[in-house]
Amino acid sequence: MVYNNKQKELYKIVKMNDLVEILTNGINFAVVFNKEILEQLSKDHQEMAVIECLACACVTETGSISLANPNFGTYRGLLGKYGHDSIILLHSEIQKYSGCLKRYNLIR
Repeated sequence: MVYNNKQKELYKIVKMNDLVEILTNGINFAVVFNKEILEQLSKDHQEMAVIECLACACVTETGSISLANPNFGTYRGLLGKYGHDSIILLHSEIQKYSGCLKRYNLIR
């Protein structure tokens, strides 16, 4: 996993350059997590966060990679597996932990 504890969000997708894509046999993006937030979550919520991130990853026709806005299409698998309440609790915990880090100036 790749970590950047200075980013404000739990995860984001970063497009790799052409050299990295060649060296990794075609991997052209990386998911970067804020480890300090991720480690505050329970193991179940960590798993949910990773699955959510991958469900929201989309590639356009031009090859650009981004995170789609969460909606019922991107969450269909998560909702079926975990239910609404678990997802709401996950996002509540993420906001709580990221707020604590901001308050103590651990992220900017």
